Amino acid sequence: MKDIAIVGGGIAGLACAYYLKGNCRVTLYEAAPRLGGHVHAVTVAGVPVETGFLALHRSKYPELVALLDAFGVETAPTGVGLSIWDEDAGWCFDNQAWFTLFGDRLPAAGRAHLADLVARVIRGRLPNVRLDAFLAERGYEAGVARYVLLPSIAALWGFQPAEVLAMSVRTVADMLDRFFTTAHQEPFERVVPSTDAWLSRLVGALDAQVLTGHAVAQVAGTTVDGRAYDAVVLATHADRALALLADPTAAEQATLASFPYHRSTSVVHTDAAVLGEVRREYNYRVRGENSFVTWDVARIQGVATDALVTVGPRGFTGLIDPRLEVARIDYDHPASPPEAVAARDGLAALNGAVGRYFCGSYFGSTGSNECAVASAKRVAEAILGD
Repeated sequence: MKDIAIVGGGIAGLACAYYLKGNCRVTLYEAAPRLGGHVHAVTVAGVPVETGFLALHRSKYPELVALLDAFGVETAPTGVGLSIWDEDAGWCFDNQAWFTLFGDRLPAAGRAHLADLVARVIRGRLPNVRLDAFLAERGYEAGVARYVLLPSIAALWGFQPAEVLAMSVRTVADMLDRFFTTAHQEPFERVVPSTDAWLSRLVGALDAQVLTGHAVAQVAGTTVDGRAYDAVVLATHADRALALLADPTAAEQATLASFPYHRSTSVVHTDAAVLGEVRREYNYRVRGENSFVTWDVARIQGVATDALVTVGPRGFTGLIDPRLEVARIDYDHPASPPEAVAARDGLAALNGAVGRYFCGSYFGSTGSNECAVASAKRVAEAILGD
C-alpha cells in the first residue's frame, strides 16, 4: 500500500484523501487549525453563515454534487438576484434593469452591445485576451463593463474592478454563463442546512492521519519536511505549492508561477447600512476604484438572520461599523489572466512526473470548488493507476 502525503486541507485535499481511502496510507497536512478552506461557515446567533462557498448549479458542479449525494447532503433552490449601487453616480438598481438602463440613463448603443455580449457568452467562442482589450476592440459602451460585467463577476467571487478587467475574456465568459444562461435554465442551489454538515461528514469519512495546525516548511522530491513518501500531493494554491518546493522542475516553476491570486477579506456582520435602497441576494457597491459585494444571508441561505457577509479588498475598513462585525476572514482566489489560461493546459503534465501531484481550484477556469474536487479526483485516479 502506497504512503501518500497530501499538503493542504481545503476541499481539494480532503476530496483527494477521500478518493484514496482504503487504497493508500494517507497523511494530510493543514497549516490552519481547521479544515475546509473556502468551505467555511461562521455561527451567528446559532445560525451557520456561509463565508466562502455559497451556491452551485448541478449541471456545472457534477463532481461536487456527487460528493454531496454520497453523504446524503440535501440542497435547495436559492435566488441569484443582483443589485448594483454606484455611489459616485447616485444610482441603485437591480439586474432586471440592465437592458432598460441603456437608452434611459446611459447611451442606447449599450443595449445592442449588451445583447452582443450575451450572444458571445452563449456561443462560447472567445479569444484568450484581457477583458479590457476585448472591450476596447469591440467598442462596447463603458456602462456594459461598469454595470454588467464587473458586478456580475464580483457578486460570487469578490474581484475588484481592475482585477476583472485584467482577466481573460474566456474566464469572464465562463463566469457570466451562470447569470446569462445556466441561471435561467436551472436554479442555483444551496447546501442544507449549511456546508458545515457536508464538511463534517466528509472529514469523518476519511481514513487518514490528519495533522491540523501543521505548517509544512518544505517539499523536496517526495519528502515532506524530511519524511519520505511514495508520492506527495500539493493541494494548495499554485503560488503556495511553488513556494513549498525545494527543487521545482523547470515545468513546475514555469507553470505554477503563471497563476496570480486575488486577495480579499470577507466580513461577517449585522450592519444593514452597507446595503443600498434596492436589496437582493447579491448586492454590489462601487466606491471610487474599489468595489464591495454584500451577500444577504437570509435570502441566499433561506434562514432567519440579520447577518450579512461583505467581501472587499484585503483588510478593508471604513465601510462597516466595527461594533457590528462578527468575524473577518481572508481568502485568496485564482485571478485567471490570459497567461494563467494558457498555462492551465500544462498542469496535467506536471502530475506524476517526479512523484508529485497537484490539484486545486486553479485547475479550472472559474476557480470554483468544482474545479478543486474534479482535479483532486483526477489526481487520486492517477495515483491509484500508477
